[in-house]
Amino acid sequence: ARTDYLGVCASVGSDLDFQGKCNDKLIGAYNFVIGDPNLPEDKLGHGTHVASTAAGNHVTLTTTASPSRQIPISGAAPHAQLIAYSVCGSSKCLDSSILAAIEQAIRDEVDIINYSLGSETWQDPYTPGNTDYAFRKANEAGILVVAAAANTTSAPTVRNVAPWIFTVANTTHDRVFSFDLPMHDPAYADIFSLFSSPGPSDAGFPVLKPEVAAPGTEILAAYLDTQTRSWLPPGYSFMNGTSMASPHTAGAAALLMALHP
Repeated sequence: ARTDYLGVCASVGSDLDFQGKCNDKLIGAYNFVIGDPNLPEDKLGHGTHVASTAAGNHVTLTTTASPSRQIPISGAAPHAQLIAYSVCGSSKCLDSSILAAIEQAIRDEVDIINYSLGSETWQDPYTPGNTDYAFRKANEAGILVVAAAANTTSAPTVRNVAPWIFTVANTTHDRVFSFDLPMHDPAYADIFSLFSSPGPSDAGFPVLKPEVAAPGTEILAAYLDTQTRSWLPPGYSFMNGTSMASPHTAGAAALLMALHP
């Protein structure tokens, strides 16, 4: 485990003092959003959900429904450490912000990058200056890059197609609760989601994508400090998408790295 703080976690005594929110789990945080002087705090809930799906600690939720019930949850790699790289503003995620974050992650010598984002249009991964090409530099530095395939049913629409990126589609899962809870949709095990990109790669690109699929349907994880369903405590929510499947894979990879360093 790393003991050094990074980014604003290390900015003690300045206007960017973020250390009170850093700990043995969150050891670093950066803000690369252009024109945003604020601290790298998640305002949408997406990043929080993704991070906790990959590496959230073991917690037990108590439902607010009557009678109350206990729900144990954790991330795929609950003892892994996290560094947050904020790249998305209120309306979009600029390539310049993403490229800066990738460069910083390389300098930070991370083991895995989870990328639950994707460009709106297809990118040639061999063209310098785009995000897929930047991830090649991360891969050359020994970093595993895991990315979401995209949330669309038409083919070919898969994103993050570079051969040095591990691209993840979305499936259902077999977790069921031992009591009746009002979930949106029933989850049946290991069925390819109707809103996950099936591939193949765009523009005849000669790499078969996605490589793997993981649970991304009705995933319960940490969220903003708001109540999203009447029976859930604040700070947790269900979300769907390849954005949720990707961190399951990243977390599983972290476990494998721990077993085989």
